[in-house]
Amino acid sequence: ARAHFQSKLAGLEMVFNKARCPEDLGLAPHLFRLDFEPDRFVLPAAASDGPHTAPHGRNVFVLLGENKSADSALRKVTDEYFWMPEPKAAHVKDFVRAEAHFADPYVMGAWLEALEQEFTVVRVKPKLFVAPSDGQQHCILVNVALEFGLQGEIQCLFAEHAAIKRHSHKWYQVARATDCYGLLSPIFRNNPAVLREGVTQARQRIVAEEVETPNSHTRGDVTDGRW
Repeated sequence: ARAHFQSKLAGLEMVFNKARCPEDLGLAPHLFRLDFEPDRFVLPAAASDGPHTAPHGRNVFVLLGENKSADSALRKVTDEYFWMPEPKAAHVKDFVRAEAHFADPYVMGAWLEALEQEFTVVRVKPKLFVAPSDGQQHCILVNVALEFGLQGEIQCLFAEHAAIKRHSHKWYQVARATDCYGLLSPIFRNNPAVLREGVTQARQRIVAEEVETPNSHTRGDVTDGRW
């Protein structure tokens, strides 16, 4: 099922990125009357460890995700399929997944229409427009039918949302820091030499400020030298 899913997505992505307008894809011109503008709405390169189905495109960029894990499948059974007849695990079908990134909502709309031509769409979750129960309002989930009765899940989202999603654990590290010292470790940048130099300079500056201005921080009528 994974090979089938990847092959069909790669073919659609290649055709989609060659298209100058939705009509090149066979989409109804009365629904999509404008040309694509990839030079105006520039799709940035995606940073991901997942395999790309094709070279980086101008209209859409597809990343193939890992297969759904057993833990993830069990959560789905518990949270969504608890009311279904036994065996409940048989109702989990979306074991292969992918992301499709966009810079232009018009292009995303055309992609959703093109998916219906390439696959049999089983379900659509418009989480981008309707606040979901999990609080992750950033994408449109499309489930498509695959061989052996399985389904593939395609997460359609804007490149900015994909970047935020991919780095959300780093923002969590910032949010849970209890003081400035918790932010001196490398969080966003990846160059070790630059990081070591920056951290050393930051620590020296903080120590120097503490030496030069002791007891400079006040809280009400109490003055102390703590942060």
